[in-house]
Amino acid sequence: MKKTLALLLALIMMLSMTMVSCNKEEPDETDDDDFGFNFEDPTGDATGDSTGDSTDENGENNNNGDFVAASGTSYILHPVKVRKEAKKSSSTIGVAAWGSAVELVERSTLWTKVKFTDADSGAKLEGYIRNELLTADKKQVTLVELEAPVAAKINGLGTKEDGSAYTLNVRTTPWNCSQSEEYPNVNVLANIGNEKYQVKDGDEVEKLGATEDGKWVYIRFVKTVDDAEKVEYGWCSAEFVKVEGEETPDNPVDTPDAPPAIDPV
Repeated sequence: MKKTLALLLALIMMLSMTMVSCNKEEPDETDDDDFGFNFEDPTGDATGDSTGDSTDENGENNNNGDFVAASGTSYILHPVKVRKEAKKSSSTIGVAAWGSAVELVERSTLWTKVKFTDADSGAKLEGYIRNELLTADKKQVTLVELEAPVAAKINGLGTKEDGSAYTLNVRTTPWNCSQSEEYPNVNVLANIGNEKYQVKDGDEVEKLGATEDGKWVYIRFVKTVDDAEKVEYGWCSAEFVKVEGEETPDNPVDTPDAPPAIDPV
């Protein structure tokens, strides 16, 4: 009798533990590293109308305004982790690749819900992306390759007041923005900004192509770091890449000596 009772109690305990385990929700894994982007949630009138308490338990400002239905196609300006919810502390559901097309579903002041193709799995998913990383202009994210590389030089950076040379960060994607009137909600220290991806006036490079809008040039260049030469690739503002006999645009889209950047992951 005692053995039977002990066995029954053991079975009840095992069943209880199984039920608890099945009902327990594993916390979503969050990752605030958006490939080097430092998004700053704005405050004040710039955020639009609030739909409720704008600060969550993490102290995050989620004053998105009302979401409204959206339609059409946009393109990704920089590789971005797509979020499950419209807040930067939300878990990641996938990655949208640079230049990929996304279908708009709804939009608020800060975030857009999109249908996208996950860069890793190829799955069709829905999630949220910050508005600053979307463009309707496909020319900004379309690489027009040259039939053959063309010799060019970095030029036009100028010198500092002390006479030292400016350097220019070569970037992973043809886009750079910092907090401004056009992009009030983001402070981008992304793209490439370490020593091996910096060039200066007079450096010889090869032009491999450019964006269709002509503002960015894709280059190949050689850097010597730690006494070793290595071929690197990246993007520079077209204003600073000089090809003999070729005109360059007057409107710069990048500035020399940008703040040190965080390497994308």
